[in-house]
Amino acid sequence: MNPNGVEIVRVYTREFGGTIADTTPHVTAPTFHFQVVVEAEAGSVKQGDGSPYRFAIEAFDLTTGNKPPGAFSKVANGYFTGGPPPAGWPAHSEVFTITLTAAEATAVEDHILRYVASLVTPPPGPGVTPQIVSFAESPLFIVVAAL
Repeated sequence: MNPNGVEIVRVYTREFGGTIADTTPHVTAPTFHFQVVVEAEAGSVKQGDGSPYRFAIEAFDLTTGNKPPGAFSKVANGYFTGGPPPAGWPAHSEVFTITLTAAEATAVEDHILRYVASLVTPPPGPGVTPQIVSFAESPLFIVVAAL
């Protein structure tokens, strides 16, 4: 990897509080939640340069051909700082908790979905041009709802 580079290396879903990837995360009442983990690596210069970044995840429902409800989209902002994972870099894991309503869980139950994650630095804004963009897709997954 380029010393100034950063790259998403893995995106996966898991049960809430789980430690391994799961392509059939179960969501149960009353919380209906699961997690999306985005793992990234930064080069030797980028990992501690203090610059800002933004992670974003977006789900796509392949069964319907549409974007699922808003709970499936998340954004997290941070800064490149050295230190031990999961907070520091060179290796970093961003964990997003997806909390669904009963109606959202029912709407996507047994649908085939996929996440796309992106990492942009610096985050776009007025007069700011991103210098690094990385993206990756999760394996296909199915939400199993226990209503």
